[in-house]
Formats: sequence, structure tokens, C-alpha cells
Amino acid sequence: TDDEDLQLLFSRFDPNARAEIIRDPDTGDSLQYAFVEFTTQRQCNEAYFKMNNVMVDDRRIKVDFSQSVAKEWNKFTMQRRRGQRQQQQHGGHGGGGGQRRDGGHGGGHGHGGGGGGE
Repeated sequence: TDDEDLQLLFSRFDPNARAEIIRDPDTGDSLQYAFVEFTTQRQCNEAYFKMNNVMVDDRRIKVDFSQSVAKEWNKFTMQRRRGQRQQQQHGGHGGGGGQRRDGGHGGGHGHGGGGGGE
């Protein structure tokens, strides 16, 4: 199974679904899991209920929910950088805001189900 195969399988729930098999950076071998990103929560839920434990290429896949913290972190750091630039342009001084290190993140689109196996 490759990225395109998974994307095709899950595109019946969302034509814009994106799939990425996670690979070993040195060998390129599959690490036996993937992320599939959907446009809406409804599409994600439908894929979860219809695809969990389905056989794909002679292997049973496990579908579960995951939220990309990386996207939320990128949004946070971009907003913070913009704020610092604006503060510098206006000659302001002051304390910087604290960063959350407790794993907290916001919600939003980009709901993914981890697809399994190759």
C-alpha cells in the first residue's frame, strides 16, 4: 500500500482527503502507520466508522482519531512572530507571552484518522 492507494481508499469520504504513510527516514520503509487528513469532522467520523478493521492488501487496518498539533503550533508561532514585529515597529518594550509546554492546543479542521499497514 502506498500514499496514493490510501488516499484513493479514503477519498470516497472526502474527495480532498490526503494520506501520508509514515516512513523510516533512513531506509524509507513503512513504519506501519499513516495519517489521513479530512476536510470536515463529519467526513472523518464516517471514514472511522466504515473503515476501522477493514482488510486492505491482505492486512486489517486500525483507524483511530488524531489531531495534528504541528499545525496548531505553526499557527501559534506565526501569530507570535507577527506580534513581535508589530511591537518592534512601534518601539514597544515588554514581557513576552509564555509558551504552553503542557501539550495544550486548539481545535479546528484537519481531523485525521490513522490508517494502518502496508
